[in-house]
This record gives sequence, C-alpha cells and structure tokens, in this order.
Amino acid sequence: MLLINFITRVVISFYEILFKEYNNLNSIMITSDCILWTVLLMIPIIQAVRLTDACNNMKKMGHELKSRPFGYQETQTSQLDSFLLYSTNLDMKAKIFFIPIKCSYTVIMLLLILILIPILGQINLIDI
Repeated sequence: MLLINFITRVVISFYEILFKEYNNLNSIMITSDCILWTVLLMIPIIQAVRLTDACNNMKKMGHELKSRPFGYQETQTSQLDSFLLYSTNLDMKAKIFFIPIKCSYTVIMLLLILILIPILGQINLIDI
C-alpha cells in the first residue's frame, strides 16, 4: 500500500511539473516534492536489488568453499558437500508486486525513462 501511495505521489508531482505553470517559489516547492517522492520510491527498489545481489553471492559462495581455501582445509567433506548442495539449490529473488527485481531490470527501466522524457519534449507533449 505504501508503494502505491509513493507511485501516485511521484506521478502527480511529475504531472504538476510538466503541465502546470507556477512562479519561481511554487516551482521550487513542486520540484523538491517530486525529488522527495522519487527518492522515497527508490529506497525499497534499491533494497530489493541489494537483497537479490546478496542471494546471488550466497549461491556462488558454495563453489568457493568447496575448493577448500585457507581456513576450511580441516572441514569435513560431507559438511562442505551439504553446504554446496544448499547454496546451489538456493534461488531467492526479491519481488515487488510479484515482479522479480534485478539490477539489470532497474537500469533498463531507468534508461527507458531517461530516453522517453526528451522524446516527449521533442514532440511537444511536455514542456521541459
């Protein structure tokens, strides 16, 4: 529910920036409002990206420990095998609204938004 609220606030503030005319003080307030809601929306997305990355690193760690680096030479083979089995079967991904969040997906969406805004400005749908 909180993310839906953040999304609506970001859309409303972007709409006010693009389609309404204000004096200098009001435009500064609306711009800061837009920045605030965008940052608040990005916090859970950044946390989900970091969580997915940590889970992927955990999956890779089993293979590194199986090669017996220093400090794990006295560990029993059965314990290393069980940890390797656990880490290779580990498939955790952070999801927001049932959409898996990855760094590549987030970068692609950011690039599409950054490309879409100037295109909309060039065809005079928004005033930049």
